[in-house]
Amino acid sequence: MKLRLMLFAVIVVSFMIFIFSKVSIYGNRISSIKIKDNTFKTEIVESKSKKEKGLGGRKRLCIDCSMLFVFPKHDRWGFWMKGMNFDLDIIWIDGNKIIKIEKNVSKELKDEIYSELPADKVLELNSGTADKKGIEIGDIVKFID
Repeated sequence: MKLRLMLFAVIVVSFMIFIFSKVSIYGNRISSIKIKDNTFKTEIVESKSKKEKGLGGRKRLCIDCSMLFVFPKHDRWGFWMKGMNFDLDIIWIDGNKIIKIEKNVSKELKDEIYSELPADKVLELNSGTADKKGIEIGDIVKFID
């Protein structure tokens, strides 16, 4: 009986580790992306309500973490800093190519920011990351997992 109980506990713990490694505490799917030689753990946001909230209300974003907004069509998607507690770099992506980078966007910004070109994804990183990691317009984003 003890052996069965221990085996059951090991299975449950293993399952929980797997689940929590693929889903954030905010309920977003977690994956990884690579830009040049840089790999970022990314939360993937697809629902309208989660896109509206984004990183709003969070205290911070870990150093090599990001949030990826996935849209159903190519368009000029606008972003705001409502409820933000830290500054961001915002990167618009068309397919897998970076088409715009808005660096060091202040948490105090009241207006929305748009890309001049249509995109189907937008990536948010900690402010200054694009410069520190050498990320530029035209770079290719590789989606891992």
